[in-house]
Amino acid sequence: MPVYTSIALDDAPVANAAAPAVKSREQSVLDAGLLALYQNGSATAAPAGGAAAGAASLGVAHAPNAISSDGRYVTIDAIAADGNGAVLLAQLQAIGLQHGASFKGMASGLLPVDKVGELLGISDLAHASESGMITHAGLVTSEGDASMHADTARSIFGVDGTGIKVGVLSVSFATVASPITTLAQDIANGDLPADTTILQDFSNAAMDQTDEGRAMAQIIHDSAPGASIAFATTNFGQANFANNIIALANAGAKVIVDDVQYFAEPMFQDGVIAQAVNQVVANGAIYFSSAGNEGHAGYEAPFINGGTGTLGGLTETFHNSERPSAASRARCCKSIRPATPLIFSSGRTLRRRPARAHGVRPWGRTG
Repeated sequence: MPVYTSIALDDAPVANAAAPAVKSREQSVLDAGLLALYQNGSATAAPAGGAAAGAASLGVAHAPNAISSDGRYVTIDAIAADGNGAVLLAQLQAIGLQHGASFKGMASGLLPVDKVGELLGISDLAHASESGMITHAGLVTSEGDASMHADTARSIFGVDGTGIKVGVLSVSFATVASPITTLAQDIANGDLPADTTILQDFSNAAMDQTDEGRAMAQIIHDSAPGASIAFATTNFGQANFANNIIALANAGAKVIVDDVQYFAEPMFQDGVIAQAVNQVVANGAIYFSSAGNEGHAGYEAPFINGGTGTLGGLTETFHNSERPSAASRARCCKSIRPATPLIFSSGRTLRRRPARAHGVRPWGRTG
């Protein structure tokens, strides 16, 4: 199963991070971030001791954008032990899950931080993890119409998107408290088509809202001014993202685009988001996803024993990412050290950078 973690800058040897044993169900059901929330009692409190202190000394951090700014809610993805995400969703809602959704064997939503411990009482829960995500967007004013030569295509082929609905998936569309322009103003100004609909928006004062979806829609409208536009949020976890892909297609979108990546999306297999994409494409839609600008900022290497240490009450053998082979460097990138967010062997410097480790074994039970 994919793992998200982050390692803090700390000169202390890994082997010094001793901690008492953690109950097996806690360790198997909760990922490192949720385990820390459960043991610390909040998203901001310092560990009182025990396993949480051991994890904190190694700098286990929370997935980006998973926790609300007020520390009250955490976005989670949960895997059903029996593969029935809908039943698991009902059980999660019973303990306080909000904005919940299920897709196949996964259920997602916003869980109050003080309810994380109650996950351990759900017998059908195989695993729960923080659901972190990022968007792929630049800071430069777009000139997409000209750079894609869409203006030339409209002229040569006499098309402008008329009769096509474009589905847009991003964080939010019309929920920023004090926007430069409102949705109504964008339509009146000709920056968006009159036929702009919102299937589900994201509004939570304690979590970031950017209306990035509306910016995407403005670029689309420049390139295909005759097309109608529908929007749905990617927030509230992977299951909700997957459901909204289906919802846009069901609403008539023949072209769908997103600019969001969830950290726990599996690299070598299709998770619920990819499965939803496959479903709508099989039914005739065209799907585009922003790849971002990571380029070669990745890491691939055979396992190198970096020594052992205690993390979360368990003795672990860590990968030493400072000694990749020449072949691994050639496959990956030239500057491995600055971009490497993995645990080094005892006595090495650790880095505060996010890491996503993916294995080739079957990923959860999401199908």
